[in-house]
Amino acid sequence: MSDFVTRLRAELVAAAEREEERPLPRATRPSPRVLVFAGAAAIAAVALLLTLGGLRTGTQHTVHPAATPEPTPTVQPTLKGRDLFGGSLENGVRYRTRAFVPTLSFVTNSPDWFVYDGTKQDTLALDLRKQVGALQQEGPPIATLAFVRIPKVYDPSKPFADSLEPAPAALYSWLRSHPDLRVGRSTPVTVAGVRGQRFDAVARFDRPAHEDPQCRQRTLKPCTFIAPNVSFLDGDRMQVTILPMNPDPLVIATISEDARNLRKVQRTAGPLLDTLRIGR
Repeated sequence: MSDFVTRLRAELVAAAEREEERPLPRATRPSPRVLVFAGAAAIAAVALLLTLGGLRTGTQHTVHPAATPEPTPTVQPTLKGRDLFGGSLENGVRYRTRAFVPTLSFVTNSPDWFVYDGTKQDTLALDLRKQVGALQQEGPPIATLAFVRIPKVYDPSKPFADSLEPAPAALYSWLRSHPDLRVGRSTPVTVAGVRGQRFDAVARFDRPAHEDPQCRQRTLKPCTFIAPNVSFLDGDRMQVTILPMNPDPLVIATISEDARNLRKVQRTAGPLLDTLRIGR
């Protein structure tokens, strides 16, 4: 046994003194499983070094645990006033116009009111839209509450190019004589402290006296051009209120093609008009 040990020791010493590389005996090679783990450990080590290097160079951002989001506070309706631009209107909020002349303000009473554009000086249209679905996406307008100033009108008896003229002082009588409108009797009414007159009307025509080309582009139907800010589709039903203002009368109209929807917008617009303020 001692001779064997002596020979083995001599062989190991001789091997150590050789410069060439010797392959390891088969029994001492790592198994494939060990290689896999060794590779993973190396990758982890490199990743650790990269992380540490990044921290040293300032390129690694500190990662904080995900924080529990704070609950969104519920915004209560306010009556202090909010400028009116466009979009869905919140219920119970007093909105005021920035561009319309005179300034109007009112308190909304339904989440179904929608304003497409609240930045015009002479026209403001509040569409009544049915909200549908969980996301409360607005559907198409079913009726409209419109505020309009009418400083000029189109005379239906003249060619369109020469028909624009100042609005008559007796606007109700002028509308009643228009060939494209069927206007009922007027009754006295007071809105926002201003006394005026209210009447029902229907647009009826085979061929409009003056056609609104933009209306045909939007609806593919002809519209009668009453004034630069006012045109109606054939069959439009409306309830119109004229308030004498300086320098131009303020016209408030509920409009719909359907009688049932017209009654609905009238019921919804009533409480809103009760809160209307003009000039403030």
